[in-house]
Amino acid sequence: MEFYSQIIDMVVVGSVLVSAKRLERNTFADRNKIKHIMDKERLLDILKSKIEEADAIVVGGASGMSAASGFRFYYQDDEVFRQMAGSLREKYGFRNMFDGFYHPRITKGEHWALQLRTIKYDYECETGETYTDLAELLEGKNYYIVTTNQDTQFYRVFPENRITRLQGDWRYFQCKECCHDAIYYNKDMVMELNDKIVNDCLPEAYIPRCPVCVILV
Repeated sequence: MEFYSQIIDMVVVGSVLVSAKRLERNTFADRNKIKHIMDKERLLDILKSKIEEADAIVVGGASGMSAASGFRFYYQDDEVFRQMAGSLREKYGFRNMFDGFYHPRITKGEHWALQLRTIKYDYECETGETYTDLAELLEGKNYYIVTTNQDTQFYRVFPENRITRLQGDWRYFQCKECCHDAIYYNKDMVMELNDKIVNDCLPEAYIPRCPVCVILV
């Protein structure tokens, strides 16, 4: 029992799910003990106590945060994905948005249609419960958030000066050639360009260009 308790103590401040996965990989462990230790309520109590006791907290937030709130179209063939993919789903055979983004045969205009619809959705969707719950847990604490998420959910409930986005942010466009460092807030452009999509494709005349080097973004 002490062995399992040490594992939980080491990782619970980072992720309850990590604890579960690491325990499950210990094939020599007694199944009944694992079931007892992985009791959800007990783990949540441990997590809360760790947060309360901590002088400072670093939160690592990735795709599971959004998936747990129901935003699964990036990985799943759900209704949101089908609406945004339109005819491209059957045309190319991909079954989630990430596969659509990286499909080798998709045209530039079709790729832009998928991205624009995704960004528009991210602007308009509700705030995920996992994020509001986390904000409640961290209220009054000294914390900092590092995220690989681009969907901007963290920014809805936490101040920008407490967040580092390692893989970008859907709210901003940038020159793909990196000819300069500026980034451009895109909400108005995204809403306007969504209306220009024809047959699940953004016509080339509307594809954004870098204002400096004039390369297609």
